[in-house]
Amino acid sequence: MVFPFWTKLFKESSSISVSGIFKTPWVYQEIRRWEDKASGREPFRTFNLYPGDSQWFLFVRPFNPNAQALADFQREVVRPNLYHLLDNIESVRGYDNLIPRRYESILNFIEGQPITDWVRRDDDGTNFIEVPPQRLRVLGMMNVKYIWSIFNPQGSLLGNSLEFVSSTVVKSQPPPLNLFLNKEFIPRVYSPASISFFKEKERNFEEVILRPHDFKKVGFIECREDCPAGSVIVQTPPVIKIRGLSNDFLSFSAEGKKDAWVIVSNSFVPGWHAFVDGREVAIYYANYIYQGFRIPAGKQEVVLKYIR
Repeated sequence: MVFPFWTKLFKESSSISVSGIFKTPWVYQEIRRWEDKASGREPFRTFNLYPGDSQWFLFVRPFNPNAQALADFQREVVRPNLYHLLDNIESVRGYDNLIPRRYESILNFIEGQPITDWVRRDDDGTNFIEVPPQRLRVLGMMNVKYIWSIFNPQGSLLGNSLEFVSSTVVKSQPPPLNLFLNKEFIPRVYSPASISFFKEKERNFEEVILRPHDFKKVGFIECREDCPAGSVIVQTPPVIKIRGLSNDFLSFSAEGKKDAWVIVSNSFVPGWHAFVDGREVAIYYANYIYQGFRIPAGKQEVVLKYIR
């Protein structure tokens, strides 16, 4: 059986503009403009909400686009997840072949439900999406500052958790692509006011990720035999300033009155080493998927290296 849409698309494929495919996606242009406006210098990540389902549910099926319009839509909606390094803006997806199992479980939590469970339609026929607030808090913990989608969040999320940045229409084909600022955003390196300790195990997913937490206020460290599992400590966060960042390197300065735990949103994988003023320190699971370690009081220079 041959589907008419795909037959039409195949016939039109030779007319697709190659230069248009490699054009910088609108969302990246907007993010750069917004960052320049805010004098943004801190590293951040992005997230595209339901790219595949939204393509079919709100674009292909209702509007029967031609090949060029579909290629433009793919460039704007899908490419930012595939080529984030090419455009020098990170996505939490990235489609890494070596993605850790814990990391994958969080992505499944964020988008594990069918899109039809979240999509609603208002009185004038406009589709919108109800994103559970905990998903946005988890994305914020993952250093996600910008979220975009052709689904438009509604209700208390706008204003409380999301700030509208701008929107555009791709090749005159509705619906528009929307860009939002995630107010739950947490810096790449941070130190919360309290730390909760657990024994190291994958089952901590339910406690750390599924239950509602304000990750800006509390962080989670998974213990081995040398930290106080089951306890919560209150700490005075140091002042942190990132100095250097690449795929296998991160350096920052920290200055605080007391010893404190810091959390770095680098995936917890073998090969990473942390050095505080040249002395290597142990790295623990933090916030279920990231890195956490303790730094002493005073002025410190911290370096994380991935050593193959």
